Amino acid sequence: MELREYGRIIRRWWWLLVLLPVLAGVITVATYSEPPVVYGYTVQFSVSFLPAPREDMDQDPRLGAVQAAEYVADDLTLVIMGSRFAESVRHYLPNETAIGAITGATRAAKEHRIVTINLQANTAEDATALGAAVQQAATIDLEALLNELWGTGELRLEVINDSGVFPISGGLGSQLDIPLRVVLALVAAIALAFALEYLDDSVRTRKEAERVGQVLGEIPGK
Repeated sequence: MELREYGRIIRRWWWLLVLLPVLAGVITVATYSEPPVVYGYTVQFSVSFLPAPREDMDQDPRLGAVQAAEYVADDLTLVIMGSRFAESVRHYLPNETAIGAITGATRAAKEHRIVTINLQANTAEDATALGAAVQQAATIDLEALLNELWGTGELRLEVINDSGVFPISGGLGSQLDIPLRVVLALVAAIALAFALEYLDDSVRTRKEAERVGQVLGEIPGK
């Protein structure tokens, strides 16, 4: 099918290409509701070892402490996501919260010796309480846990950044909801137009008439 034929089909069914996107936009706007606002809380910890010089060490003990802290930070990001840390956090919350809810609201990442914990809650009060509980659980229980895992008492966790509670919007997905539905409706309208054209067996062009039989005459302008 030539491009001119495509253009003819589009011109014939132009109303369909306008109607479906407009309907999709109107329905989306009519049924659209603002996504619920949730609240975030970010805490950053520095991971450090106290240097322990030894006679048999062949490097600066401070360098060894920095390198060991980076290995611990790797383990720390996994421990934070586990149920044992969630159990510790729950002990410092003012109300009983399921461990699954704590682990679901907690995300951890690291950059060298800096560990970032991102928290999320449905209300500002819950986010504030969760942030405070995480700081207590990390500096009291988690520090002891990591020292137990590594077999040393020289590991330290220190809070270096406390963002406080902040609102989180619905995100990019909610902002693109209406344009995306309009585009999908336009694609569906184009597909429907070509499908209707294919099912239409009426003769409208000279080429279609020639395929049916011999052309005896032609109306000018058609």
